[in-house]
Amino acid sequence: MRFQILSTAKPPANLTITETVVAPLSTEVVSVLLDIDAFVQGLDETAGTAWQIIERPRHEKNFAFESSITDATRKLIL
Repeated sequence: MRFQILSTAKPPANLTITETVVAPLSTEVVSVLLDIDAFVQGLDETAGTAWQIIERPRHEKNFAFESSITDATRKLIL
């Protein structure tokens, strides 16, 4: 599954979220690949400093990731 989202933030961040099942490491689990790409396009000089521009898609990517996993999944990867 793959879908794209345009955030409502200023400047807006584009997110491409891809999820697919991959070969598991054992027969007792299901392995899933979650790929989240975030980027910003069409900036002008009023968009802010470079770090503000970089932080926007990073924040959106982190929010998408946290919204995509459960507490049980979080425990497995932390």
